[in-house]
Amino acid sequence: LSPGRIERFRIAERPWAESWKESFKPVAVGQRLVIRPSWVEYEAKPHEQIVVIDPGMAFGTGQHETTLLCLETLQDILENPAKAWRRKEVTMADVGCGTGILALAALIFGAASAVAIDTDPEALAAARQNARQNALAGRMEISDAPLSCLTEAFPLVLANLTAADLRSLAGDLAARLAPGGQLVASGLLVEQMPGVKKAFSAQGLTLLEQASLAGWASLIMLK
Repeated sequence: LSPGRIERFRIAERPWAESWKESFKPVAVGQRLVIRPSWVEYEAKPHEQIVVIDPGMAFGTGQHETTLLCLETLQDILENPAKAWRRKEVTMADVGCGTGILALAALIFGAASAVAIDTDPEALAAARQNARQNALAGRMEISDAPLSCLTEAFPLVLANLTAADLRSLAGDLAARLAPGGQLVASGLLVEQMPGVKKAFSAQGLTLLEQASLAGWASLIMLK
């Protein structure tokens, strides 16, 4: 074996806390929704609606496959006239809300109000700021309350978490669904779907639909 060689060189200093913003561009979801960062100007087309997001240190810019899957599913559930249970008085819950992007999109798609919870103070701060800058703070309750402490039953619950979290929270998520309600679960890999589906089935939920994108998956479960 030839001896290894160590090279040293200096990397020019960059404002790393800000330079990541260069890769966060406006993202179109379907034909109507555009997610844009707060520091990028975007002229919406007549048919488009904008969700402005400043993620801070929280997850949820609309660029990750799991978020895109949830956003597309949300739009189908809340805007598709063929969905028999669609109704404007829907109150939804966003479990592990991050930046609040899913709850904000649900409000734009027609939900009447949203309860968004997270255990991360950075996420809660970002979600509150994003609710204000989208003029939706009055329709969005943002809280650090544990899922197990919620008492309301929701016709729509979103949980973009890890597969392990979805399995461990399956009972609490099912308990928060109203009869006939739908749970949108994402954050899992395709190969993790069987285990997550099994955990929800054990709570009496049935699979309505599943989707995948670039190796990631989402499930719609019915109570």
